[in-house]
Amino acid sequence: MARVLLLGSTDLTACVGAAILQAGADIAAVVSVGSSFSISYSERPVTNFRGESLGPWISEAGLRQIRFEKYDRDWPVLDGHSVHACIVAGWYHMVPPWFRDAFPSGCFGLHASLLPKLRGGAPLNWAILLGMEETGVSLFELGGGVDD
Repeated sequence: MARVLLLGSTDLTACVGAAILQAGADIAAVVSVGSSFSISYSERPVTNFRGESLGPWISEAGLRQIRFEKYDRDWPVLDGHSVHACIVAGWYHMVPPWFRDAFPSGCFGLHASLLPKLRGGAPLNWAILLGMEETGVSLFELGGGVDD
C-alpha cells in the first residue's frame, strides 16, 4: 500500500485527504499550520482565511497530525516506514529540493487554476476579479518555483 504525506491547512486539504484514503492509499501524517503563521514574503504573520480546523477530520480518520514549524528530514520515514509520495494541497510554503527528493514516487501539488495561469496565492479570487470564464485545478509535480 502506498504511504503518502499530506501537507495542507485548508478545506481543500481535507477533500484531497479523503480522496487519498478512498483511493486506498495510507496517509502517514498530515502536516498543517495554524490559522496565522509566518511566511517568507511577509514581515508579519499572515492569516489563512480558507483555513479549516483539520483536527476533527484527522481524528475521525485516525490520522497523525504534525504542526509545521519547519521542514523535517525525518518526515519521509515516519514510524520506521518509508513514505512514498508527498501531496501538497492548501499549502503556503515553498517546498525545498532536498525535501521533494526524499519521496521515491515524487512530491505533487494541487493548485486551483489551470497552470501556468494564476500561479501564486488566491487563484480563484484572481479568476473572478479578472473576469475569466474558465478555470480549473492542476495537479503537478513540484519544481523549484512557485506553482511550477
